[in-house]
Amino acid sequence: MKPIAVLFPTSSRAQRTAEAVVLAAVLATTLYVYRGAFAGFFVQDDYGWLASSRFRSLSEYGEVFFRFNPALTYRPLSQETFFFFGQKIFGLSPPGYHLVSVLFHLLSALLVYLLSRRFCPLLPSLVGALFFAVHSAHFRSVYWISALPEPMALVFILSSILLFIRFDRNNDRTAWVLSIVAMGLAMMSKESALTVPLVLATYSLFFSRSRLPWTLPFFAISGLYTVLRVMSVPVAQYPLVFGSELPGNVAAYFAWAAGFSQTLLVVRLGQTARAWYPVVAIGFVLAVSLALALARNRRVAAFAVIWFIIALQPVLYFRQHIDHYYLAPALAALALFIGATLPEPRAARDWRALLPAAAIVCYTLWLAPVSVRLEGKWWNERAMTGKRILDLMPQVDRQLPSGRIAYVFGFTEAEFGVLQKDAAFKAFGFSPGRYVLVGLNPDVPHHIRALQQNGGIREYFCFFHSDNGFLNLTREFRRKPLDFLSAVSLQEIVEETVRKPQQIRLRANLAEIRRGKDTMILEVVSLDADEIDLEYTLDGKTMPRVVNWRLDPDRKAGVFVSNSTLPGVYHLVAVRDSADPDPDRWYPVDLYVTVR
Repeated sequence: MKPIAVLFPTSSRAQRTAEAVVLAAVLATTLYVYRGAFAGFFVQDDYGWLASSRFRSLSEYGEVFFRFNPALTYRPLSQETFFFFGQKIFGLSPPGYHLVSVLFHLLSALLVYLLSRRFCPLLPSLVGALFFAVHSAHFRSVYWISALPEPMALVFILSSILLFIRFDRNNDRTAWVLSIVAMGLAMMSKESALTVPLVLATYSLFFSRSRLPWTLPFFAISGLYTVLRVMSVPVAQYPLVFGSELPGNVAAYFAWAAGFSQTLLVVRLGQTARAWYPVVAIGFVLAVSLALALARNRRVAAFAVIWFIIALQPVLYFRQHIDHYYLAPALAALALFIGATLPEPRAARDWRALLPAAAIVCYTLWLAPVSVRLEGKWWNERAMTGKRILDLMPQVDRQLPSGRIAYVFGFTEAEFGVLQKDAAFKAFGFSPGRYVLVGLNPDVPHHIRALQQNGGIREYFCFFHSDNGFLNLTREFRRKPLDFLSAVSLQEIVEETVRKPQQIRLRANLAEIRRGKDTMILEVVSLDADEIDLEYTLDGKTMPRVVNWRLDPDRKAGVFVSNSTLPGVYHLVAVRDSADPDPDRWYPVDLYVTVR
């Protein structure tokens, strides 16, 4: 093959400008389709990486390059580095992190185009790049901050392949060295880089067999990584499958590669995803086979098909852990396949060549945006669940005295998933030592029973989370802690507490009291308290609060009105439980008593 000396081998400056404009339009379209990513928040693994990447020094940060992380992976660039420097630059503001994810995706789309231009004409390359860039399979790797390893690794994978091609065509050994470096960076981003040597070897077999020995260092690096991985972390991160589940995985990935996401099939088309995956997969295989038979450049198309199969190998065999965004390297190969199969228009009116390109563009823009929009809405709503909880936590934190511990009831399994158990609390500075999230530790019921038996329960606070926020149930928890271990009893306590602000009131035995002769008996209705605080006015003037007024078992308190009592109209306006840990929880009342 003849070496390509320039990036845009066109005949005039106007043509190069037009090419750049169309490429910019492809990237702009991609940005528009994925614009919803900027509205998202942190979710799931994001919180764990935020907390674990707060290194105290650069030397401590540097240690991450010499070990596998707690998640049993080696991704120091895309996880520890990204979240470490991300917090230095963006703090806890999600849009900055999302911007990095989007930029990496746009860069990978640009590299896909540049790779296609090494083999294919202008229009087919642009169509392939558009197919790749707006494909809905990238949704999670763009919307989910923790999924940055996928687009970051792909940028380095494509760079490594492009540099190796440059080395092959121009005999540029510097490019060969940089290709090895790029592969190393890809491996520090995600394990999908292990396929690079196979892709380069396949390229050499198809286009330049003399370069095959030059791929050996790439295989050596992959082999070294594999040995270190097995020796350091002998247990697989996820169970592998090589039996009956494998065809289902293949069908799912083929259907996703065709652009039919689970959300699109279920929500938009009203179909059962698992039932339709094999059907769509068969259609995908038939379409690829037909395109390969009719391909303008069969050698490049065959290379792209083999690359597609190679790229699926690292993710194909996980049991119940397959996802759309793992397709990214395979979609790059599919974009090259599109570029190699589409005919090259010989003129602006060459409809026979333009129609296939237009059909793929329409197909892409019909499927991708709707899938991204539907899944993005669902994803952002999940993320905002965590944000709402974290936004309410400062108010809860103010109610918990220093050195005290609170049990927090009410979190659902879905909310624990969004918060990554208690990682969100750690990431946003709410110490797990202060908050025991009930539902995470199975020993919590035993601890509560032990506290009740030894009398230590009165030292603990309690909050309940619901859709309406947090309720301070410390008073109720200290009196009946075992009721909180029953879902039915807990719900009754919550409902009663919610109703109390509308029912609590004060009653007096006399509306008019004579000084030196009468005794006023005050009764508190629907407030289960031993002592109360009162706010009141005298003839419209605010008076000092009455605090710790002791009630009898009937919730009544009597006081003889002596001659020293100031005469006038007493208006009792608010009451609270003196033992309530929330000093701001006052209940409005409206009781007038005249003292003469």
